[in-house]
Parts: sequence; structure tokens; C-alpha cells
Amino acid sequence: MKWQQWICALACLTIAIPASAYIGPGAGISFIGSLFSALLVVFLSIVAVFSWPLRYLWRRTRRLIREARGLPPLTIENDRAEDEDEELTGTSAQQETASARN
Repeated sequence: MKWQQWICALACLTIAIPASAYIGPGAGISFIGSLFSALLVVFLSIVAVFSWPLRYLWRRTRRLIREARGLPPLTIENDRAEDEDEELTGTSAQQETASARN
């Protein structure tokens, strides 16, 4: 008896009758936009998770290079000050430090 129920259920699922429904272009575009944005969020979150170690290594390498050159640690305040110096004088603080050593 059990297999007869399975056959009946399978027959009901495979026999398709025409649907009398219409999905307008607005609903379809909304669905595609929502699907695209959800996929984009998933993709960007995966990229962010996997790019974090690379960003960490890049910052660490830059910090070690600055320490090896004897430059102060790069902070937001130092970065802003260097940008202002560069705008005022036309040279960067790193160029001034390098010319002072020579």
C-alpha cells in the first residue's frame, strides 16, 4: 500500500496543468534585483573575509619598512600632517627625511 501512495504522489507531481497566473515585468525585475543584491552581499562578504589577511600583511609590511627607515609610525594624525606638508611645500615628509640623511 505504501508504494501505491508514492506512485500516486509522483504522478501528481509530474502531471503539469497550465498555470493561469501572470507575473508582470515589475515583479520580475524586483525579484531579479533582490536576487542580484543578495548574491552581491554574499560575494562581498566572502571577499572581505578572505582579503583580511592580505590587508593585514600589507599594513604590517608597510609598518616594518617605516620602522626600518626610521620613520615614525603611520597614524591618522601623522598621515594628515604629511598630506598638509605635501600640499604646502610640494614635497612629502619622506622625501625631506631622505634628503636630510644625505
